Amino acid sequence: MPKIRLDFPAELDLTHFISAEAHDLRSPFNRILGFTKVVLKGMDGPLTDMQSEDLTTVYINSIQALNTINNLVDAARLMLKQKQPAWQEIKIHDLMDQAVAHWQQHHPSQEIEIRTEIGETSASLQGDENLLRLLLVHGITCVYLCIKDASAITLKADPDNETVCFTIHCSGTPLGEFQSGELTLAGYIFRNILDLHGGKVLCAEGDENGVNLQFQLPRVHSSP
Repeated sequence: MPKIRLDFPAELDLTHFISAEAHDLRSPFNRILGFTKVVLKGMDGPLTDMQSEDLTTVYINSIQALNTINNLVDAARLMLKQKQPAWQEIKIHDLMDQAVAHWQQHHPSQEIEIRTEIGETSASLQGDENLLRLLLVHGITCVYLCIKDASAITLKADPDNETVCFTIHCSGTPLGEFQSGELTLAGYIFRNILDLHGGKVLCAEGDENGVNLQFQLPRVHSSP
């Protein structure tokens, strides 16, 4: 199987994107409204199994809709340069744990194990904690969306004296085409946050062994 490369767009026509993805943007809200109406009509006494399933569907679609709105807002603010790093010292190990917890909280329907590995648990880097957490979250999303029936993801950090190299690997069979609205949006946010921190992508490709995303960040912020 030939290697398939991932793309992280530096520019995004948000107007065109919203128009092209209108159906997917509306779908979660339509499901939320539909299931809520059905459940409310059937409310009488303790919840039945069917009502519990319907409420779970409402909950999952609500999170999906909120994720999409948050991503659109983040993309717009990055586009307008309204998101600039507030530099601080960050423990890499804590940052990775926060990113994994955030991803799992916002993807409750995905039963997938995310393992973290770091050679030096006390290592730190300078950056914006919120933005770097989003960087890792969207990096995880990018590799996850490229795999069919993903079951496990590994997030690894290898710090040296000047940089830290992050590797996100998802085992499984890569999808033939890496094209979706969610992937485009995640890739755009990932790329722009990486650029804000002076980082670079080292590897972003998939083969028969899965999808691998590797990128590097400087550990110390250099003022322009």
